[in-house]
Amino acid sequence: SSAKSSHEAWTHLSCLYAKRSTTHMIYLKDKLTMITRGSLSVTDFLVSIKQITDELTALGDPPTDADLLIYVTRGLGPTYNVLITAMRTRDSVVPFDELFDKIIDHEISSFTMKNKIQIPHHPLQI
Repeated sequence: SSAKSSHEAWTHLSCLYAKRSTTHMIYLKDKLTMITRGSLSVTDFLVSIKQITDELTALGDPPTDADLLIYVTRGLGPTYNVLITAMRTRDSVVPFDELFDKIIDHEISSFTMKNKIQIPHHPLQI
């Protein structure tokens, strides 16, 4: 169908893209609720969440830090239970950037603990 005026064309395009934006927004929100770390590195998992968050923000519907805390902690898996409990029981909601940093610190600390070099103990003989 052809528009009879520029206003009519603009209105049609505006409605068309608004519907697509809403559909895309719902898709992204659903993706956030379903995302899990799986075989991804922790960094890749968190970056994926950040990318979805950025897209939702661009669409005018940014998730709250509380929402992000739920999505991140739900998707991390049991390896992070101690950290998850600490983050969820704080008096205030952890901002996503701080949550990102704490999870990466936890990952580095866990890696370091798993890969400690064992120095054999040999008693001194005099």
